[in-house]
Amino acid sequence: MNRYRKSIVSTKIFVEWNDNPKMELLMNDMPNELAELWDEWLSDIENEENAKNEKTHKEVNNGSRNTI
Repeated sequence: MNRYRKSIVSTKIFVEWNDNPKMELLMNDMPNELAELWDEWLSDIENEENAKNEKTHKEVNNGSRNTI
């Protein structure tokens, strides 16, 4: 495992009600089926981010990254 691997450690869901433009933290329990999909989606995001970071890390180590 790459020691530079990023992991999402927390998330918050905010909502904006139609009668008040202020964002509020949603405190309701998430249904299990949705929680499973949410976790899969977050895993996909982690994988995409880590793949991007690994590519950048390799480019920097190989000296092929362009600098401005």
